[in-house]
Order: sequence, then C-alpha cells, then structure tokens
Amino acid sequence: MAAIDCPIPIIDFKEWAATTPEQKSEIVSQISDACREIGFFMIKNHGVDQDVIDTMMIKTKDFFDLSVDAKEAYTSQDEEKYPYGKLVSFIVCRCFNSCCTGYVGFLKETLRSGMEEEASKGATSSLAADELAAKTVKEASPDLKECMSMGPYNPASGLPAPQLPIEPEGFSGAWMGYYKVR
Repeated sequence: MAAIDCPIPIIDFKEWAATTPEQKSEIVSQISDACREIGFFMIKNHGVDQDVIDTMMIKTKDFFDLSVDAKEAYTSQDEEKYPYGKLVSFIVCRCFNSCCTGYVGFLKETLRSGMEEEASKGATSSLAADELAAKTVKEASPDLKECMSMGPYNPASGLPAPQLPIEPEGFSGAWMGYYKVR
C-alpha cells in the first residue's frame, strides 16, 4: 500500500526530552508554522499510554452519541462565568477540525467568521486567504461539526475549572485522566 500524502503536519515528540535547545526550537517552529498555515497538527510519540487514549476516545464517542438535548445542556449560558460554552474555539471535535468551547452543535459555528476577524488584523494564513477569496460572506456555510471542550485545568491560569459532562458515565474521569497525563 502506498503512503498517503497528508496535508496535516505530523510533529514527532519522540526525542523531546533528550533534545538540545536548538532542536526544541525547531519543534516549536514546526508547531508555530502548523498553527499559522493549517490551523492544527498531529503529534506522534507523545508518550500518552494507548489505554488512556482509547478510554478517552470511547467516552468521547459515547458523549457525541447522546441526544442533542442532552449535549446542549453543556453549553455555557454565561461567558463571563464560564467561557467554555459559547461559539468560540478550542478542544474536542467529532470531526477533528477546528474546535469550539463547551458544547456547540452542528451548524452553530462558521469558521469563516474567525478567518475574517484574523484578516482584519492582518493575521491570515495563506490557506485562509484562499478560502476568503473564494466565497463571499453570504456564501459561507456553517461548519458541519459539533464540539465539546473543557478549558484549562490550572488554577494559576485564572480561568474557571473545567465543568465536564456527568454523562455518559465515566466521561469526566476519562477526559481528566487524558488531560492530566504528564
């Protein structure tokens, strides 16, 4: 079988602990480039135990299999108190695209609006610039994804602690187990 040419950057962390500052700087540059040009990346050889990953993935699938009403209970109603539930961007996506915070359902977010904001600040990647040139705002379609994220678990961040779903059973434990792996 031939190798598949993947446009998503794959960054190898296998030697991170043993690398020189210059080598770490190169890895950081790869991450920076990926974030600016593609918007996301994959990491291999990160050291997270496969059982931890598998449990988190199973519980994530179970969450997205819940009814829409059950999932929408985890959309923040007050961004000031808990900013992880509004139509913003970050962590767990069923389609593994750019994500949102808290739970946001299908057709509830449009990536294009974020690209337009970046463009107004002169911070648009070449990929985003091509997309913006291709369609007018009226032609932009809502994203075909649903998302759930928990925000940082770090009291020093000054942000609220994660408010994770209580269903499906084991979701919160699986996600915190994955999140806290060191």
